[in-house]
Amino acid sequence: LEGWLLKRKARDAWGVWRCCGESWTRRWFSLREVVLYYYRSPTDRRARGAIPLSLAHVELRESPTGGQYIKLSARFSRRAIRVRAATPAQTETWLRVLRAAAGLPPLSPPLPGASGSIAQ
Repeated sequence: LEGWLLKRKARDAWGVWRCCGESWTRRWFSLREVVLYYYRSPTDRRARGAIPLSLAHVELRESPTGGQYIKLSARFSRRAIRVRAATPAQTETWLRVLRAAAGLPPLSPPLPGASGSIAQ
């Protein structure tokens, strides 16, 4: 599975968001086996980051500004990234695939309004 997701920017060393409110950046994500890689664009050769899903928690969270996002956090560190898709249906598809890759059971019930899927 690969496609565009919005990734929430990280906090600075003092735990403060780098920008006012929530700040999301568009990144290209690619799931290969059990590792999720992200890039600035699909043509980049070098990943900006990677998350081994076999060592991650994958959960759905509510955004303070509305909507939902997927939180991917390493099981043995404080590192976490937050991502969301353009629609709730796409977010649900990514959540389902990422949880399966991580060896986690599916969440139920499905997200409200999540009936479609994205290309895999």
